[in-house]
Amino acid sequence: MSYPDMTYVCTNMPISLARTRTKLIVLSSVRAFRLRSLEGRLKRNVIMQAACFSSKSKLVVVEGNIGAGKTTLTLELAERMSAKALLEPISQNPFLEKFYSDPKKYAFQLQLWIFRRRLELYSEALNHMLQQNETVILDRSVFGDCVFAEVGHNDGNISNEEYAIYQQLCKRMSKIFPVPDVLIFLDMSPTCCHRRIISRGRECEQGIPVEYLEKLDRSYHGFLQSMRLCRTHVASFDWKDFGCVSEVVKTISSAARLNTGKEAMDGYQKSLEMLSTQKTDLWSFVSQGLQIK
Repeated sequence: MSYPDMTYVCTNMPISLARTRTKLIVLSSVRAFRLRSLEGRLKRNVIMQAACFSSKSKLVVVEGNIGAGKTTLTLELAERMSAKALLEPISQNPFLEKFYSDPKKYAFQLQLWIFRRRLELYSEALNHMLQQNETVILDRSVFGDCVFAEVGHNDGNISNEEYAIYQQLCKRMSKIFPVPDVLIFLDMSPTCCHRRIISRGRECEQGIPVEYLEKLDRSYHGFLQSMRLCRTHVASFDWKDFGCVSEVVKTISSAARLNTGKEAMDGYQKSLEMLSTQKTDLWSFVSQGLQIK
């Protein structure tokens, strides 16, 4: 830094004023030095945080048919990996029982309600990773939501007009959120899933036919291929006997991140900012379908 000629300053103005001017210059110099030091520390912190972020946290989704054991595995993975578990909001769903009793009437409302909750959970997952630098494991996600919408549409429970609205939402969502780093698929025959559904005894699920589970299974396998094309690490496990959790942990731990360091942090932050900007419009769009103000 270059300093002004203090001799010139002192000889061309009153002494008291010169002293004041000198103090201001010195203070300004000290503040500038402190500011540069602070900026340096902040840059170093960002670099260190980005390096740490690249090596630790991953965004993981557990997918599978109804009754496959997703929630059980999600909780066990979270415990073993010291990760955050975010579970599918089943108990709070006001449309689930109505859907199973009258699919034609409630399929679209159910789909929109779940879509909104999964958007909220996915944004919560991104925020947690940014704030805590911790792996998040989701029991299903907003990306796998399309499996149920596709089956509902093919069955005629979701009309062409409703399905077009849903696809618009998915298109907007795909521009906001990054795909997960890892997708774990629990592969089970629809018959095995049906037996588990009956045995776990949720009253609203007891009338689910095997045929519906077969349709979901077919749709799921198409969805998995689309996620592979998006570069998500997709791993399928035979889960008819609940499989080996240690192998799932090993797969997640060894999978590479899609983006690392500052690139991932910036991407997640941008996603949350975009959602914040568009949330009111998105929620209004969803609420119109739900007929909820």
